[in-house]
Amino acid sequence: MVELLTKVFDHAKREYIHGFRMLTLGRSDGNTLIPVNSVLISSENDKIVMNITEGIYK
Repeated sequence: MVELLTKVFDHAKREYIHGFRMLTLGRSDGNTLIPVNSVLISSENDKIVMNITEGIYK
């Protein structure tokens, strides 16, 4: 069980799957990509978020 798991649309399969979106910031010279930072993104919509635990210390 993963906390804050959400439904994500997979454009290759054309269906919804459970997971996260990933945003990566990187530096590229045209041939290579050097990742600088990345973040897993969930949804703000409480209807599609799974496994919400109350009282999370943020």
